[in-house]
Amino acid sequence: MTLWIRTAGAAAAVALGLFAASGPASAQATGTTTTHKKTHPTTHHTTRTHKSFAQRHPVATSVAAGVAAHHIAKKTGQNRTANGGHRNLAQRHPMATGVAAAAATHHVIKKHAKPKPKPTHP
Repeated sequence: MTLWIRTAGAAAAVALGLFAASGPASAQATGTTTTHKKTHPTTHHTTRTHKSFAQRHPVATSVAAGVAAHHIAKKTGQNRTANGGHRNLAQRHPMATGVAAAAATHHVIKKHAKPKPKPTHP
């Protein structure tokens, strides 16, 4: 059980790290672009921040997350069975675990890749 929790926590930390926006929040809000070690104001329009690999390739990232979750569930289930332990729901159904992980990852990527809506009232 502990290995499963640690592995799931590590996978979640990696996934959340992939979704982090580049550049400081103040640069995103004030219309400045961030380059390597420099922040300069934009002259003609505000540019969007650079999208991460996960935001540019949401399907590939979600497939990788699903395959990883499936493999982890399957392997930990085999180890538990070999040691006489009881498998949990994810280990009994590794395919469903992989599909659910892929769907959740894809949803989070697509939700956070969109720019925040501007307020309608001043």
